[in-house]
Amino acid sequence: MMNPELAQLEQLLEMATEEDRTNLQSLIGADFGNSPRLLSDHFNFLHGGIAGQIWNRKSWKKLVTDVADHIQIDWNALLRQKNWDVIGAAEIEDAVIMTTLGRLLKSMPDEEREKLAAELATAAEEPNIGPQLVAGGVMLLGHLSGFQIYLLATTALGALTASMGIVLPFVIYSTMTTTIGIILGPIGWAALAASTLFSLSQANYSKLLPGVIYVSFIRHKLDQSSSPT
Repeated sequence: MMNPELAQLEQLLEMATEEDRTNLQSLIGADFGNSPRLLSDHFNFLHGGIAGQIWNRKSWKKLVTDVADHIQIDWNALLRQKNWDVIGAAEIEDAVIMTTLGRLLKSMPDEEREKLAAELATAAEEPNIGPQLVAGGVMLLGHLSGFQIYLLATTALGALTASMGIVLPFVIYSTMTTTIGIILGPIGWAALAASTLFSLSQANYSKLLPGVIYVSFIRHKLDQSSSPT
């Protein structure tokens, strides 16, 4: 039974391309199809189990909040003395991305971290983005554009999908420059993400985390396509 509180997610996925819904289907292991309704229902299953599909009435924002809690984002930096109820799900999704990349950078050898940080700085046109991600990237959110977060979401997806053994179409990674790919490559991404990013011992979170990041990727991709050039 579809959770009506996930209508926000379903509406977003209605606007996504068939390719993006198929990619999301692979990431979260939705075996029964890639329609917005089925994908939303599978998120509901991952979040609440079989019983949760019937009784779980948590919203998409609460689902994303539970993922953010699991990976221990910096809530103080995100809220900045505001209450949880005044921020949107999209902001929490972005905080999940920043936390994921900050952990990834911290786990890398110094030389590789410096190379990746420099490449991200060039691609995002933000000179200090690497050190700031390591220091606590959530604080950056108020200063980054939608395109910059889109770039970071793509980079995070590169790490997480490699760790899951999933290869998404090249277009997904096209926002990453050649150097980023050379620095790590599939084996490097997989080793870092699998061994040092997060302790995702529960299967639902190992799928919910990349799923949330991919939803943010879709959200920012749609924003980019609708922005005037």
